[in-house]
Amino acid sequence: MTTKLYASGKAEVIVREPDADGFQRSVVSLGSSVRALDGTLRQHYLSAKYIWSLKWSGLSSAEYATLLAEVERTVLMTFKPPDTTTTYQVLRTGNVETASDGFSYSIIAVLEQA
Repeated sequence: MTTKLYASGKAEVIVREPDADGFQRSVVSLGSSVRALDGTLRQHYLSAKYIWSLKWSGLSSAEYATLLAEVERTVLMTFKPPDTTTTYQVLRTGNVETASDGFSYSIIAVLEQA
């Protein structure tokens, strides 16, 4: 399995897979739900989108620099998660968190399907 993350239309950048305990995918439903006067729930459903919470730890300085350059982008990117062969158009949401223990680096980022 591989993880690819790159700006749309650019060359692929293959990055190390996220940590097993730092790879979470959730589904968010776009739409709304309302209660009718008789109490029944009515749902107006538009679509479902994925959100990935990703964490990489134990990165070398070269891996850190490459990955950080990708997750700091604020443009539409293509993302191929390690658990599927499907690629998704994503945007990074929220902050990119980085840390170092003096020997290796870690990065935490959230990607949301566009």
